[in-house]
Amino acid sequence: MTYADGSVEAGWWANGDYFETKEEQEAHLKKEKDKLLERLAEESVKAAEEKARKKRSRIYNACLLDKSSGVDMQVSSLKKAVEDTCAAIAADPSWYQEWKYD
Repeated sequence: MTYADGSVEAGWWANGDYFETKEEQEAHLKKEKDKLLERLAEESVKAAEEKARKKRSRIYNACLLDKSSGVDMQVSSLKKAVEDTCAAIAADPSWYQEWKYD
């Protein structure tokens, strides 16, 4: 917009109303893009954590079924040993345990 006194106001206009300069709009769009990328990264991390949690749970449950077979789980020391073993396996399974229980 060029005024009668010769001054110029450059930027985005609509229906005679001034909104912002091109630089302001680009900064605004960059900020919005950065927010979106941050949110997507957070959602990706949450999804990966949930996937890992479900995998640990599947491995733990399958291990319990396998290891408790033929074991008297009414005996608290045996039950604790089986549960501790399966918790350790679920937390860090070998490739074989992962294949066997997942």
